[in-house]
Amino acid sequence: GVIKKPLVKYRQLKNSLSSSKKNRWSVEYKYTLDKIFFKHPSLKLRYNKEVKLAYAKASYYSAQYLIDSGQRQKAIMALSKYKYSSILYFLLFLLAFFPSWIWNQIHRLK
Repeated sequence: GVIKKPLVKYRQLKNSLSSSKKNRWSVEYKYTLDKIFFKHPSLKLRYNKEVKLAYAKASYYSAQYLIDSGQRQKAIMALSKYKYSSILYFLLFLLAFFPSWIWNQIHRLK
């Protein structure tokens, strides 16, 4: 099902700490998810697949930072937990095995 009402509102500023600190993206994203699901535990049960994809995105943010900082093995480990959650995360997992310049080129295609 689709949730028609927004669960969270936030704004992103170019000069904010989270915009400039890539190493914090995953931590802050996961913190927000944890806080939402702590307050509304029924959402985790009702939207299990969507919750898993949301946490997969947190791992992806972590992998982005790790690849940029030359820690490919840790990035692969971060992505491996969610590699079967969707085709996108499986492809990102495989992409992590390639040199970082390929990872970066693919990400510029957005």
